[in-house]
Amino acid sequence: MVDQATISKLLQSASEFFKLQKYSEALAVYDSILSIDPINVEVFWRKGQTLSKLGKYEEAVTWFDRALFSNSKNASIWNDKGIALFNLGKVSEAIDVFTQALAITPNDANILKNKDFALKKLDEQNQLKKSNDSIALNWHTKGIDYLKQEKYAEAITAFDEALKITPNDTILKNNKDLALKKRDDQTRIKKSNAALALDWNNNGLGYFKRAKYAEAINAFDQALRLSPNDTIILKNKDLALEQHRLKDSNALALGLNNSGNGYFKQGKYAEAINEYNQALRLTPNDETIKNNRDNAQKILEKSKTKPFQIPSVVGYVILLIFISGAFGLILQHSNLIQQTDQASSSDQQTIPPLVTPGDVHPGIILEPTSTIDATTDAMNSEAIATSKAIDYMNPIVKNFATALVKKINGGPYSNYGVNQISDVWDEIYSQWGYVSDPSTNYYTSASDTINNGLNGNCEDFAILNAAITESIGGTSRVITACSPNESICHAYAEVFITNNYLDLQSTTDYLGNRYRIKTVYYHEYTDPQGTTEYWLTLDWWANHPGGPFFQDDGTYKIFYPNGAYDVITNSGSTVITSHVSGQSAATTLLKASTATSVTQQPVIIIPTSTPVRIIIPTPTPVKIYTV
Repeated sequence: MVDQATISKLLQSASEFFKLQKYSEALAVYDSILSIDPINVEVFWRKGQTLSKLGKYEEAVTWFDRALFSNSKNASIWNDKGIALFNLGKVSEAIDVFTQALAITPNDANILKNKDFALKKLDEQNQLKKSNDSIALNWHTKGIDYLKQEKYAEAITAFDEALKITPNDTILKNNKDLALKKRDDQTRIKKSNAALALDWNNNGLGYFKRAKYAEAINAFDQALRLSPNDTIILKNKDLALEQHRLKDSNALALGLNNSGNGYFKQGKYAEAINEYNQALRLTPNDETIKNNRDNAQKILEKSKTKPFQIPSVVGYVILLIFISGAFGLILQHSNLIQQTDQASSSDQQTIPPLVTPGDVHPGIILEPTSTIDATTDAMNSEAIATSKAIDYMNPIVKNFATALVKKINGGPYSNYGVNQISDVWDEIYSQWGYVSDPSTNYYTSASDTINNGLNGNCEDFAILNAAITESIGGTSRVITACSPNESICHAYAEVFITNNYLDLQSTTDYLGNRYRIKTVYYHEYTDPQGTTEYWLTLDWWANHPGGPFFQDDGTYKIFYPNGAYDVITNSGSTVITSHVSGQSAATTLLKASTATSVTQQPVIIIPTSTPVRIIIPTPTPVKIYTV
């Protein structure tokens, strides 16, 4: 049986603790009472009050509900429950509870005040919610707009701002997930496009190196479709366009110069000057064309004489004699333009010779960089000098090569290239006379070597073969190297044969049958797309195209007709066997192995953030500058 006296004392003790704000001690006393009288409704209520003072509002609401279950007509318990709910932020529920209390005691000032305060708070919350909903909606709308514009990073940021306000918005969460997926897809596509753009850019570089500017422009356009804002590719295309324009201008200027030469030989000096002037509008710095124009102007000025009267028959005889002399003078002038070594003189009846300009190479203009040293400058100078010496556009070179090709081998270079190269090589090799140059820095042009009667050193032989190859439609380059300890240095030409091994085999068969040889030497390179290039040697030290390699010290330099160059290190050789058509013996293809490192300052820039290989495979990034 419950001892009411004991319970009364405990209730009094708990009440004292509560008044002293010793809520934990009061709570302990109430628990003691409930252990004696577990259904004491007053203790339920008082325990709820104590828990509210301790800030434990959820537990307090539970004990208030227990008290109300047995005593639902007590307005004070309803009021205390409403206060606990309000403190939990459940303002709407608190208002309902206060309404329940007022139904019992409608004029209770405290309950009325509590309900009024709760109503104001609810209104504030509603206003804030509307404002937040509006802000969240604005962020959500911005995110959708960015999503439509494919600005996925901005869309994700906007959706995150909205979710800070309305974290449970399902549609908002779905839109953010969509933006994340689109961003990841976009990143993958950009990486893929960047890789493809780099491949096209590398193709353009390869074409540029061979002076195939139209093909280079097309390759750069393909790269820009994938990466339209790449400033490096845009600059590469601009360089290719400029070189293409210069090439066209040079060709047109050459034609106008040749037309002027024709008028000059006919004695039509005014017409010749007009042609030369038109050529100079295209290539204003061409000294050759300037000299031709100046020669024509000098003769034209000398030919202008004042009119005079012949008074007698004797005078007519004198006039006839004068005309005969003038005609002889004109013949003398016509003969003089055929001579290529005669200087002009204002005191003699001699005319400076006309010279036909060769291929004009603009040279190499390096981007400003702190890494350019004396070695690089020397390489640039050597590349420019070699490029100018390979004057394959000069009619002297073209006419010489054309005359030496046998009629049986006439036709497109693509079908008869090796045959034609062999025809010309045979004639040059059989007539060549070795004569040293005055220094290692002296470069004789191909046209001068022809005028010199095919006399010169190994470098002259290489430059001539390179120029002739280019003049009949082929692609060539000049190799220079030194033996170990640099005891001997040598130069030879190479001609591009094919990208296809079967075509290389066909070339080998032809050379094997023509020269009765069993070994053909070539260099092999693979570009970034996996396309292999085969280059055939044309060396004066050999007695046939594709002759043995010069034994270098592991390094050799490659110079191209357009001024580009490569420096190859750690070179070597490997023997590959293939069969020669019509022979029982096998012809060996001797292949130069792939270089392991490249030092290069060629003609055009590339993206330096990605390792790039231009024609020559290399495991290290290749640094490229501009022409």
